[in-house]
Amino acid sequence: MDCESVPRKSSAGKSNINTNHRRDHAYKMSKSVKGLVIFSILFASVTLFPSYAQTEITLKLDKHVYVVGESVTVSGLIQLSDTTVPVIVQVWNPNNEACMFQELGVSRDGSFISDPVKLSGRVCSVPGTYSIVAFYGDQEGRITFELQAPAAITSSNGNGERLQTLLEIVKKSKQNVDNKIRDVKEEGIAIPDDIMEMYKGALEEVRKTEDAVAADDSSSAKQHAKNALQAFKQIFSALVLLESEAEDKAAPVAAASSDLEKAEKVSELKQAIARAKEFKNRLRNIATTSSADGTIETNFAAFDKAIVEAEGHLEEGNVDDAAKPLAEANQILHDIQKSLMQQAKEKRQSKAEKFVERTIKRIDEMVEDAKALDLPQDVIDALENVKERLRAATSINEILSIAREINNEKKEYTEEKGKNFERAVSHLESKLQKVRDDVSQAGRSMDVFDRIQQMIEEAKTQWSSGNKESAMNMLEKAERTLSQIIELMQSVKRLMNELNNLETIATELKEKAGDNQEALDAIDKAVTLVNGSKNAIMGATSEQDIMIAKSMYEQARQLLEMAREMLGRPSVMPSETNDSNRLKKVAEALEQRAERLHKVAEKQQNDEAVNIVMRAIDVIEKAKQMISEEHYGDAESLLKEGNELLNKAEILLKEGTKVSSKPNVVNDRSKEITQEIHKLEIMAAELMAKAGDNEEAHDHIKEAIGDLNGAKELVIKGELDQAKSKVDDAREHLRMAKQIIEKGNNGEEKRNNKNSEG
Repeated sequence: MDCESVPRKSSAGKSNINTNHRRDHAYKMSKSVKGLVIFSILFASVTLFPSYAQTEITLKLDKHVYVVGESVTVSGLIQLSDTTVPVIVQVWNPNNEACMFQELGVSRDGSFISDPVKLSGRVCSVPGTYSIVAFYGDQEGRITFELQAPAAITSSNGNGERLQTLLEIVKKSKQNVDNKIRDVKEEGIAIPDDIMEMYKGALEEVRKTEDAVAADDSSSAKQHAKNALQAFKQIFSALVLLESEAEDKAAPVAAASSDLEKAEKVSELKQAIARAKEFKNRLRNIATTSSADGTIETNFAAFDKAIVEAEGHLEEGNVDDAAKPLAEANQILHDIQKSLMQQAKEKRQSKAEKFVERTIKRIDEMVEDAKALDLPQDVIDALENVKERLRAATSINEILSIAREINNEKKEYTEEKGKNFERAVSHLESKLQKVRDDVSQAGRSMDVFDRIQQMIEEAKTQWSSGNKESAMNMLEKAERTLSQIIELMQSVKRLMNELNNLETIATELKEKAGDNQEALDAIDKAVTLVNGSKNAIMGATSEQDIMIAKSMYEQARQLLEMAREMLGRPSVMPSETNDSNRLKKVAEALEQRAERLHKVAEKQQNDEAVNIVMRAIDVIEKAKQMISEEHYGDAESLLKEGNELLNKAEILLKEGTKVSSKPNVVNDRSKEITQEIHKLEIMAAELMAKAGDNEEAHDHIKEAIGDLNGAKELVIKGELDQAKSKVDDAREHLRMAKQIIEKGNNGEEKRNNKNSEG
C-alpha cells in the first residue's frame, strides 16, 4: 500500500467548533481513500498501547489462486504480547479498495485465523492480485493471492478426475466387447467383416479419447468417448444376435449404456464429500482457535456420522441413497458456520466494550496529567470531547471510527507534553512514589516499581543524548505500566470490599442457621473461599491473579445464596444493575454533548442545528424516564435516536456556511437518493417474502438491507457520493437475490411437472 495515496490534512478552513476542527477533512475524502481511513481507524484501535519492537507477522492461505465465488481464509502467527489485543486483518482488491477487515482474537500460542471471506460482490470479485495486510501492535505481515474469473480456469483436479473416470468406462466397454468376441469365436460362430470393421473404428475412437484425456481436452474426450461407446454398443448387440441365447445375454447391453451416467454421479458425489470434509476441517480450526462451545463439537460428530453413511452407500453402489446423508452433512456445516459467526460477533462486541472501558480510563488519566502539566486548554477539550463521543457510541463501527480520532488527540497530547519533558518526568515520578507508598501501607511490595523507575531513567538518558522521540516513547511505556498497576490496585480494592461484604453476610447467616447442618456446611465452605480469595489478592501481581480471586469470590457468593435459600431468607446477595448504570452513563454523556452543541449552534445562529439539538434533548429526557421505569430496551433505542440527532447537528455545525452555499443541489440529490433507498427497501421486503428457506437469497437480501441502512446514515451526514455507492451495492445484492429466487422457483416448477407426469 502506498502511503502517499492518503491525502494530507489541510490546515485551512477551521471549524467554529474548536474541539472538532482536526476532523473536518474526513468528510471530504473520496471513496477509495475512505477505505484507507477505515483501515487506519482499525489500526488505531490497537495502537493506543503499542509495542516498540517491529516484527513480521507470518501469514498463510489455503491456496494462492482463487476463482470468483470461492472463499479465502487467512491464518497466521504473531509474537504474542497481550491476548486481549486483537490482530487486524485487511484484504485489498486490485483497485486498492477495502474488500474486508476483521478484528481477530489470538490464541495463547500466537496463532489466529479469520472468518471465511466470500470473493463475490462489487468490491471482492475484481480479477487480479489481492493484498492481505495484518497488524498487531507494531508487528506487520503481508501476503498476496490471485483472483481469476471462472472462465479463466480451463481445468481442475475435479475435471481431470471425471475424464479419467470416463476413459475407464470406455475401456471397460471395450473389454466387454472383447470378451463377447472371444465367447462367440469359441462357440464357432463366424463374425461378419462389417462388424470387425466397426470394431477397428471403435478402437481408433478409444485411442483418440486417450489422447484427449492426456491433453485435458474435456470436450474432445467426451465426443470420442461417446463415439466409442455407441460403436461398442452396436457391436455388442450384433454379436448377441449371432448367439442362440440372445435374450438371456441382453442385460450387458443396458449395463453398457448406463455406465457413463452412473460413474459421473459417483465421481460428483465423491468430490462433494471431499469438499465437505475440507470445509469441516477449516471450521474446526476456527472453532478450536476461538474456543467454541461443546454444542459445535457435537455437531462435528453428527457431520462425521452422516459422511460415513454417505461413503458407505457409495461403496455399495447406492448413488441415490448416498445423496441424502451428504445433504444432511452440508446442512450441519452451514449451521456450524452460522453459530461460529454469531459467537465471533459476540466476542467482537465484548472486546469493543472492554476497549471503551479501558480507553476512557486512559483518557481520564491523560486529562488529569494534562491539567497537572498545564497543557493548552484546547488539548484538554479535545480529549474530553472524544471521550464523551466514545462513551455515547452504540455500535462497533462507531467505536472504531472514534478510535482513530483518539489516536490523533493522543499524538497532540504527547507532542505538547514533550515541550516540557522535565516537568512531565517529575510528574510521573511523583505519581510513582504515591502508588509505591499506597502499596507499602497495604503491607505489600512489588518489583515492578523498580522497573518503572528504570524506564524513567532510560528516558532521561535518551533525552540528554538528543533522542527525543525514543525518550518520549520510553516515558509513555513507563506511564502505561504504572497505569496498569494503578488499575490493578483499584481492582484489588473493589474486590476486597466485596469480600468483606460477603464475610458480614456469612456471619449473619451463620447466626440464623441454628442446627441446620446443610446450611452451616455451605457457609463454612464460602468462608474458606473468601479467605482464599483474600490471600490471592494480597499476592496479586497481574490481572490473571485478580481473575483467580474473583472466581473464588463468585463461588463463595453462590454458596451463601444456597445457604440463604435453605434458611428461607430473602436475598441479601450483592447484585449489579449493569443495564441501569450503563444507560445512565450514556444519557449523561449525551446530555453534556447536547449542551455543548447547543452553545455552538446559538453562537453560529444555526437555527436548523438548534432545532435538532432540542429534539435530541427531548429524546434523551424520555430515555431517562424509561431508565427510571426499568424499560431498558426502550431506553437504549431512544438513546440511539438521540445520538443520531446529535451527530446530524454536529455535521451541520462543522459544515457551517458550506452546506447552505448550494442548498437546492444538495437537497435535490439527497431527496433523489432517499427515494431510491425507499424503493429498494420495498423491493427487499417483497423478495424476503418470496425467498422462503433459500439461505443464499436471504444472505444477499440481508447484505442489501445493511447497505441501505448505511446509505441512510451517509445521507444524514451529507456524504452523498458514498451514499449513492451504498445504494448501488444494495441494488446489486437484490438483483442477485431475485435471480437466485427465480432460478429456485423454476427448478421447483420443473420438479412438480415431472412428478405430475409420473
